[in-house]
Amino acid sequence: DRAWAYEAAGVARSLFTPGLHRVIVSCGPPHGAHDGGRRLSTVTMLPFVMDLRDPWSLVERWYESIASPFSTWIASRHERHALQQAALVVMNTERARAAMQKVYPAEASRIISVMNGYDEDEVLPSYRRGKRFMLAYAGTVYLDRSPEALFAAAARLVAELELTPRTFGVEFMGKVDRINGLSIETIASKAGLNAFVRVHPPGSRREAAKFLARGAVLVSLPQDSEMAVPSKVFEYMRYPAWLLALARVGSATEILLRDTAADVVEPDDVGRIFAILLRHYQDYQDGESPAPIASGGRFSRRAQADILFDAIDRLLLKPRHAGTPPA
Repeated sequence: DRAWAYEAAGVARSLFTPGLHRVIVSCGPPHGAHDGGRRLSTVTMLPFVMDLRDPWSLVERWYESIASPFSTWIASRHERHALQQAALVVMNTERARAAMQKVYPAEASRIISVMNGYDEDEVLPSYRRGKRFMLAYAGTVYLDRSPEALFAAAARLVAELELTPRTFGVEFMGKVDRINGLSIETIASKAGLNAFVRVHPPGSRREAAKFLARGAVLVSLPQDSEMAVPSKVFEYMRYPAWLLALARVGSATEILLRDTAADVVEPDDVGRIFAILLRHYQDYQDGESPAPIASGGRFSRRAQADILFDAIDRLLLKPRHAGTPPA
């Protein structure tokens, strides 16, 4: 990564035009890009913005092929050098920003968060709702994103209200890996939901939008990456549906949704998941339809881009970044 970054910095240096280029932005992973940005900044004296869309030394899960204490040491060393040169450090979530500020308290004022967001100008498909109350999940199901607690709560709902597959269902669209060696169908069968659970293959973005438009409740399954927000959460915000996120208190997802109408539940709290499903099922049968959480636009890509570009504008109004003299 470092070798690639130094080559990239060399190419950028050959393109640099004083008076035309005003700021250097690196974006990673791959985090070697930040090494290149740091190196270019020391040569050009331009302010350096380091954008981490995933944590670097604070990454919560390493690939097995490079997982070792030495990998963490390397990441920390290069991150520290890049951050010392950076005029602005951008993290992907509020939780990641807070974690980074804790590691680098002296640089806390230069560390901000810019989230992913959703597109405001995309037209959603229309859907005429019927009597069937559907829970929908779009995207890959993998690693720790187990639906077991959701299925347990759904099975209780089916039993207590004597529901049938014509009136209730849980549907997935996307690539579905095995969870702890078990398929989604096997997990559903163990919960007594085999007739209520359906898995659709991956499709186009348009097909995914049509699928989500049918959902009464859009579900985000749990994950152990506490500093990340699944991008589907931002997509879900655009739909007139209830949003159910299985996430721990203090996680990036819980912090994001804390002051919204979304239901955020501890991943293993079957009783509360059931209570939420029961309430929304009754609301649905009464003809209620929630307003999209996206109303207001504060979680849109435009709003998040404004945060970034406003920060860069403020940066460029400051005295010229001195940088570190090139070696």
